[in-house]
Amino acid sequence: MNNHTLLKDTTVNGKIRFLSIMGEFHRYDLAIINPEAPEDEIFILDINQNRFITISKSKVIDEEGYIEHTLNYTEIDAEELRELIKQVL
Repeated sequence: MNNHTLLKDTTVNGKIRFLSIMGEFHRYDLAIINPEAPEDEIFILDINQNRFITISKSKVIDEEGYIEHTLNYTEIDAEELRELIKQVL
């Protein structure tokens, strides 16, 4: 018998954008998922590393260390990704 408790099951409409970008140091294959609600929140999936983050658009641009820690990027790669995401958002 299964004793799992379902905590949340939500279906949200949104847009998915697939990007393959060659930066100066790293290739980024990303899926950026922009749900209709909440407005400021996005999901970034790194397809190469099988890691994802849920983050507000303002945090992508402003918060140092979050991308590095969550996606396990070096500081240089995270800064490059931050700049690339600014261009596409």
